[in-house]
Amino acid sequence: MIILQDIMAQNKLNVFHWHIVDSESFPYTSAMFPNMSILCHHCNHLQGAYTTAHIYSIADIKKVLDYARLRGIRVVPEFDTPGIKLLRFPTFLSITGISTPGHSGSWGQSIPNLLSNCYNTLGKIDQLPDIIDPTMPSNFEFLSNFFTEALDLFGDNYMHFGGDEVESDMQKCWENNPEVKKRMKGMGYANAHELLNYYWQTLFGLIDHHREGVKKIVWQEVLDMDVNVTNAIAHVWRGNSMDAVKKEMAAVTAAGHPTILSSCWYLDLINYGPVWGYVDGNPAEGLRGRGKYYECDPTDFEGTEQQKVRPPTRTKRFQIHIRCKQKKERKGNK
Repeated sequence: MIILQDIMAQNKLNVFHWHIVDSESFPYTSAMFPNMSILCHHCNHLQGAYTTAHIYSIADIKKVLDYARLRGIRVVPEFDTPGIKLLRFPTFLSITGISTPGHSGSWGQSIPNLLSNCYNTLGKIDQLPDIIDPTMPSNFEFLSNFFTEALDLFGDNYMHFGGDEVESDMQKCWENNPEVKKRMKGMGYANAHELLNYYWQTLFGLIDHHREGVKKIVWQEVLDMDVNVTNAIAHVWRGNSMDAVKKEMAAVTAAGHPTILSSCWYLDLINYGPVWGYVDGNPAEGLRGRGKYYECDPTDFEGTEQQKVRPPTRTKRFQIHIRCKQKKERKGNK
């Protein structure tokens, strides 16, 4: 992590988007909910983390934050909610007949009733729980406490709340779940889409109650599903072509959302040498083909000038302040 931040500083990258948890593991250590990552003593097994060595302690996180701050790097953690599309691992599926969860499955290892059971159209459970159940009031009490702690720990006003790839889970785990469906109807919601709106509006209401001015980032799917989150920042990552990306950018900015574009710059998809023009079998004219890293312009879409205005930034002033402070500290140490 430290080496990564050194490389970021050398290449003038100033935002570290930290996808700190995933369904396969919950390494983030919460002081309020320690069993989410560490050993469960009464049940004698780990809850969300792979091993006791594979966790981020609070001290580890503070070290990352301090190291980043001195290099002018903003750390934006992402905690995926309410769920994400399931990943399927053939070995596990062939043995159990149940698919494994995506980004949110590890949340429920130590929090009872946090995640909904998921059913197919025949009424049988066919995947592990992977999406938070908004019909349980206790779950919002948990989320309020969890994010209050996380916001105070990370300190920054930006936080990523996920929200991508939940369509299949909404069907399987909300509308096909008889208990969730019953409670949903009792709350006055006719379908999973209305329940999803309730989830996001309630969660963001809790965040705003704790601290005004938090910049809440969500993946583009939240907005694509017409969820009413008026103050959210849209994070665009999908699109198999530049035309698709431009269309998405035009839509989310027209709705008034500040927007982050990542579609063009997935560094894990890079290729080298003679195959530079081919990524995942796509020809050079594809989204991440030859030159597209450098040609991709976040403002190159049909829209008004207001849609394309970049928000003011304090980055340069922040970096100057940090460098002056470092210089002063070095003088003081002589």
